[in-house]
Parts: sequence; structure tokens; C-alpha cells
Amino acid sequence: MALGALLMAATTLVYANSFSGLFEGDSGLLVAQDLRVRQASPENLALIFSQQYWYPNSDSGVYRPLVTLSWLLNYSILGNGDRTAGYHAVNLALHLTNVILVWLLCIIIWDDVLPALFTAAIFALHPVNVEAVTNIAGRADLMAALGVLAGLLLHTQLGKSAGGRRPAILLGMFLAALFGIFSKENAVVLPAVMLLYDTVFRSRREAGSVISGYVAVLLALIAMFGVRHLVFSRLPLPDLPFVDNPLVGASFWTGRLTAVAVIWRYLALLLWPRNLSWDYSYNQIPMAGPADGLAALAGLLLALAALAWLHRRHAPACFFGMFFFIALAPTSNLLLIIGTIMAERLLYLPSIGFAGCMVAAAFALSRRLGGLRARYIAAGALILVIAGLGLRARLRNFDWTDGERLWSSGAETAPNSFKTHLAVTYGLSRKGLNLANIDYAISEAKRGVSIIEGLPPLQTAIPAFDTLASLYKTKGDLLLLQPQPEAGNEFYLVALDVLLRAVPLDRKYNQERMRKELARGVPPARIRFKGYAFLYVNLADVYRRQARFADAIEALRYTLRITPKDEGLYHQISDLHSVLGQPEEAIVWDWQAVLVGGTAQSQQRLVAAYASLDPKGCALVASKPNRDCPLVKTHICTASRELAELLSTSGLPDEADRQRRTGLQDGCGASSH
Repeated sequence: MALGALLMAATTLVYANSFSGLFEGDSGLLVAQDLRVRQASPENLALIFSQQYWYPNSDSGVYRPLVTLSWLLNYSILGNGDRTAGYHAVNLALHLTNVILVWLLCIIIWDDVLPALFTAAIFALHPVNVEAVTNIAGRADLMAALGVLAGLLLHTQLGKSAGGRRPAILLGMFLAALFGIFSKENAVVLPAVMLLYDTVFRSRREAGSVISGYVAVLLALIAMFGVRHLVFSRLPLPDLPFVDNPLVGASFWTGRLTAVAVIWRYLALLLWPRNLSWDYSYNQIPMAGPADGLAALAGLLLALAALAWLHRRHAPACFFGMFFFIALAPTSNLLLIIGTIMAERLLYLPSIGFAGCMVAAAFALSRRLGGLRARYIAAGALILVIAGLGLRARLRNFDWTDGERLWSSGAETAPNSFKTHLAVTYGLSRKGLNLANIDYAISEAKRGVSIIEGLPPLQTAIPAFDTLASLYKTKGDLLLLQPQPEAGNEFYLVALDVLLRAVPLDRKYNQERMRKELARGVPPARIRFKGYAFLYVNLADVYRRQARFADAIEALRYTLRITPKDEGLYHQISDLHSVLGQPEEAIVWDWQAVLVGGTAQSQQRLVAAYASLDPKGCALVASKPNRDCPLVKTHICTASRELAELLSTSGLPDEADRQRRTGLQDGCGASSH
């Protein structure tokens, strides 16, 4: 009990500085910008369980409803909103729970309190796990690990249970498996680590008594696969960006040999976690050549053979070593190509195996020296290692709670990743861009773009070009405030050039997505129009600065095919038509905004527009648009027809049909065509 409390205290002390900062990394999209977590409503709950994890930002093929549900718990039910401390508190509570579960499991594995304590402590304080604990978005790894550890711990007790306890344990295993796999896909390793435990520690005579445990866990897996099939059969094909995982574009053998080489990179990080990075995207990890790839594979096979040899000689070492490789397998890119080539958070569960192997090695050396004194020497050495790991983890927390420090550390540690350089510009933007730092931001963005420039259209990263163009545009804006404002126009032209280089790449991506959906058998009318909407918004903004208002309208119209429910875009197009002296066209676009969103702002814009266009006519009644006025009805019917056409070309036929029916109810017969 006292040792468990000591573990909890040490872990809390190391992570006590993890509660500040903003939503960094993926947590910005997953929490701060996910509308599903804003309110605990039946509609949001339905969306959480019927949509993918990254909804509506990307088609990831990832389904983690329990994690999104936990964001809802924080944001709405606990009232944390956009204040991060509550999210960090939940993450730390999950990690502390996992530490205790590892401690209990290790007592069973080691049958010796001292090595069990050290194994749990290394797992608890290892700095590679900061990305899972202090990074709010790392919660998926924490929750998946909790499911695996709880299920495995219950499985170790199954052979000893009798009477009423056995059904309770089986139910617990079923629920633990469900919890893990609906939190993150890598929890699918639970039956494999159960089998590992049985192979290493159970006799054949005992094996028959635990078959029911496998049945319980497999039922949970079957349920997961069934639900995933129902959800993803209605959604677009998942998108695995090449720049996030270059193995997507590699041949089978090159990809697998590179994946094996990455395993050794993981082991190197676990052994010496000095240089840590939040990102390893293109082109930080080089593709393995035949020589180094085969060498990495040979090393892996030798390691596995050594662990098998330890089966009868040192059961705990065999278990923990095999646990590392089994826990890493789903995210290793060996069995299935995933969304990233390498990430430190993926080591959270495997690090338990590494910790056990480190402790086994230390105590094996002490046994060679012999005597009780040697055991104390091994313990002392491990205490020093754990203290060093804890100090490094505490320092790493400072990175994750300071965005600018996090982004700059990534650029230093992973200088060949295009994302790390772009992230530096995000940190500077948050701080505030000015003439003193804009050139540095542009240089970092240019470096990021230079890494991906020349990639084929389907493999490049459009946001990188958009970011660089935004920075050029910002410098143009800053120069407009200087004594020679004409210098700003030069940077608008450079921004425009960067955007126009990206446009054909983005449209090629949309064409390829449509081709894949057609091949999948999706009806053409139901294929969603895809693209990077921010690119075209940025393009329209640059056109506007150059007084090319017609071009800006066309850019925004294209954007609406990607995001047809963005009420603000309709207002922007309306404003541009007003600048061009086309008030009725402007009103039609404001009516479309009303039909899409119907906010008070849209209604007020219409009142102001009609007050100017038809001050003495029938357009307004009691300070509201008069829908019975012929002029207003013409505008409504035109807006209804054009909105239905837009929804149809966006790949939303059902919503287009609803809009046509609404038009008919409003007396717009032409909207049915």
C-alpha cells in the first residue's frame, strides 16, 4: 500500500507542471473545434457514435467514440470549456490509474515487490510518455492502455476464481475490452497479451480454465468490428496523407523494412530520451535501403529469438520483451499502414515492456555479482535512472505547456519534417506577427514548403502552401502601414503566386477522391466535393486586396462547394457583389445565408439591404423582409434554387431535395427543376 502511494506521489510530482498551456497539437481540432462536445444533447451523442473520430475535419478511418465522449464530459458536463486544466487533470488521473494497474500486474509477473516497483516507476515517469499524458489529445492512448491493462489483470485472476466471482471477472474483461477498443484501435492486442501471459506463466493444465476469458474478449472485438463496419460503410474512404506517413507511397518491402527500422528508433528513444519531438512527418524518417533494412530485420529476428530463449530461463524478461513487440505491433506499420510513420505517444503501452526488460537486465547483472549487496547496487542504479527519467519528463512538460517552445523544439529535433517548420509559424502567429518576426516566420514556412515541393499532387500538403501564402499576405498588410505602402503589393503578388501553385494540386486531389469513390460503387450524386477550403478563402482574400472582386467571388463560390453550410462565406460573397454595384445579387446571397443558417445577423443584413434598395416599396413590413412582396419573393426563389444546385454539386443530394421542397412550399415552382 505504501509503495503504491509512493508511486502515485512521484508521478503526481513529475506531472504537477502539466496543467497550464493551451490546446496544443491535435487537441485544438479534437476538442476546441469539435462542435459535438459543446453540449450534452441527443444529437451530439448520435454524432459521436455515428461519425469518425476526426469529424468533420478529415476522413481518417479512425473510430474512438469513448474518447470524444470524454471531451464532452470535460467541455460540457464538467464545464471546463476552453480552459485546459480540467482536461489535464483527467489525463493525469487516467495515467495514475494505469500506473497502479501496471504495479499490480508487475507484482504478479515478478512475484517480487522491488522489481515490480521499479518497472511501474519507469513506466510512470518515462519522458516518451509525456506526449500521451501532457498532450491532451494523448488521452486515446491512456484510455486504450487502461482497457488492456484492466483486461489482462482480470485475466490473470480468472484461473483462480470460482463461484460467483468468475462471471463478474468475465463481465469485467468484456467491458474492459470494449472500453479499450472503442478508445483506440491498438487495444485489439488484449487477447494477444493474454495468450502471452498464458504461454509464459500458465501450465497446460490451467489453460483450459481460462478459455472463457478469450470468448468474452473476442465477443467485444466482434462487436467493435460490427459497429465499425456499420459506421464506415456510410462514410467516405479514409484518407492517409503521404506526408504524415510516407510508407503510404512506398513499395511493400521498402515500407515494411522501414517500419522495422523505426522500431529500432523507438528503442533508441526509450534508452536515451534526450531529443524528443512531437512530429516525425515527411521527410524526417528516410526510407530504408536493402542493406540497412535487412540489418534492422535481422536484429529484430535475433531479439525475438533471444526472448523466446528466455522463456524457460527468465519468464518475466521473456514476458516483458514480447509484450513490447506485441503492444507496438498494431501501430508499427508492419501489419497495417496507419496515419503516422512514427509518434512518441504510440510507445505508451509498449513502454511497459521496455521498463520490465530494463529492470530484468539490472537485476540479472546484480545476480552475476552475487549477494544481497549486489541487489542493493542494482536498486540504487535503477533509482538514479528513474530520477533522471522523471527530471527529463518534467522538463518535457514545459514544452507541451508552451506552444512556442514546443514548436521550436520540434524544428530542432526533427529538422527534416516539413510540419515542424510550419508549426513554428503557428507559434509566432499566436504570439502576434509583426515586422520584427514576420521574416523569420516566412523563412520557416519556406523551409517547410521546400521539403514537400516537387511531390506529386496526391502526396503533397496543401496547408503548407496556404500557410506560406498567408504569411506573405500578412507582410503585405504590415507594409501597408509603413511610409511606403506600395511595397505591400509586391507581397500580395507573391502570396497569389504561391496560392495559384497549390490550386491545381488541390483540385487534382479532389478528382482522385471522386475516382476512388466511384470505383467503390458510390453514386456520383453522393460523392462529397473535397478540397482544402482555407486555400480558396485565402485566395479570395488576396484577390480582394488587389481589387479583383470578380475573381474573389469565384474563389469563394468554389469554397462553398467544399463547405456549403458556412454562413459566413455567403456574407462575404454578398459584400463583394455590393462593392461591384450589384445589390440584388448581394441580397440573393444573403438570402442563401438565411436558408443555411438563419442567424440574427443574416436577417439584419437583409433588412438593411432592402431599406437601401426599396425604401418606399413593399420589401419591408414591420422591419422585416416582406415575403409576399414580388421583389422579395423573386430573391427568395432565386436563392432557394441556387442553394439547391450548390448542395447538389457538393454531393449532398438529400439536403438539395429538402431545399427544393422548401422552395415549393414558399411558392417557388422553378426551384423544383
